[in-house]
Amino acid sequence: MRFKFFLLSFTYWWLYNQLFDENVEGKITAEIKSHKELNDELKVEGYSQEKIRHLLQTSSILGILDERNFLKSKTALVDLGAGKGNLSYWLAKVIETEKLEDSKVLVIDRASHRHKRDNVMKDTGIIDRIKVDIG
Repeated sequence: MRFKFFLLSFTYWWLYNQLFDENVEGKITAEIKSHKELNDELKVEGYSQEKIRHLLQTSSILGILDERNFLKSKTALVDLGAGKGNLSYWLAKVIETEKLEDSKVLVIDRASHRHKRDNVMKDTGIIDRIKVDIG
């Protein structure tokens, strides 16, 4: 029985690697951007490496959204599985700073984190949080 399981596992592993090599390897490129909204935040000293990494990721996501013209008036941005809402917070800051009229951020998450970053922006009317299991 163990031998059959090993063969089955090896077969799936081999097939996965084969499909990856044929269809994915070398076809995905890194696209690292930045957004001006996070420039000051990234200059703050004393942040952990993890915090800086998250800020750089968020800045890159916002930069890509901006470059592709998703950050504009009359737009609804949905953050699925938002967790503590850091990306949503920065999206709302961009909407507020750039005065994007009739734009909102819809935050969807199944957990109820106590210290959600998007709560800071709740009173602006830009962010709506829905607690629901999307699975």
